[in-house]
Amino acid sequence: MIWRASVALAAVVIAAACDEMGPLDVALPAVVFVSGTGQDAELYLWRADTLTRLTSNTSGDGEPHVAAGRLVFMSDREGNPEVYFSDVRAATPRRLTTHTATDGEPALHPTGDRIVFISMRSGTPRLWIMDTLGGSLAALPTGSATFFPERAPAWSPQGDRIAFTSSRTGASQVFVVDATGGDAVQVTTEPGGAFDPSWSVTGTHIVYATVAGTPRLRTVPAGGGGAADYAVLPDTALGEPSCGAYYCVAVRGAYGDDGDLVAFGAPRAASGGVGVPPIPPPTTGVRVLVEGTGNDRQPAIVP
Repeated sequence: MIWRASVALAAVVIAAACDEMGPLDVALPAVVFVSGTGQDAELYLWRADTLTRLTSNTSGDGEPHVAAGRLVFMSDREGNPEVYFSDVRAATPRRLTTHTATDGEPALHPTGDRIVFISMRSGTPRLWIMDTLGGSLAALPTGSATFFPERAPAWSPQGDRIAFTSSRTGASQVFVVDATGGDAVQVTTEPGGAFDPSWSVTGTHIVYATVAGTPRLRTVPAGGGGAADYAVLPDTALGEPSCGAYYCVAVRGAYGDDGDLVAFGAPRAASGGVGVPPIPPPTTGVRVLVEGTGNDRQPAIVP
């Protein structure tokens, strides 16, 4: 049942894609996202201009991620923030973590057999790995002292690397570590911090949010190097990207209490090499997917 007062589905689509942007004449991806606040936060599915409410309870659900036809998310429905695993429609979700500390921000491996997530069980939010039965649980070594917080893990499309954020060098920055652990490599140097990394479908670039001034999206080579603006809305925050083959879905009004979901053409390889996409024009390079009175946020593209 859909309770949202209004959903704006019409905006505009880029008429002609350039080499560095994914083609925009393909069907938009399905997206799982969060709407509502506190104990009223629930999961929703946007697909082909239709909204479906996936969860309905008196507890908060959030932080969804989808891969291999499966969904992971965080919920406090059993009294403590824990990681849950289910099909994409959140039918009969299964609790995977059982610790008294907060567990959340889960991300599924592209093959759907492993989960990286954030746990407070050591006293600081850090990366942990487990399988989809909740077994083989272990902290992931990333090459820093354990008192430095880590957040927002994201598997590369090939499943061989994990991007995440850490404040080990000062402000929060994006790092990349081998999926088996090791010394992470810092790939951003944003004075205002870098947050919420999402991989391009080729694994060559990472899209992330930076909050120096008005929050905006930027992109950087996954091995590090020069970063460039990817999507900018001059008068409102833009963040929480989730990227697929043709589109990145992000939150307009991110990090506030009135977010909307919008889509931009996703980065892809340009002719003659890997290109950094230009800034999509604010009035012609964005399509609004969900716009309403609820705080819509934390999009997760359904591959």
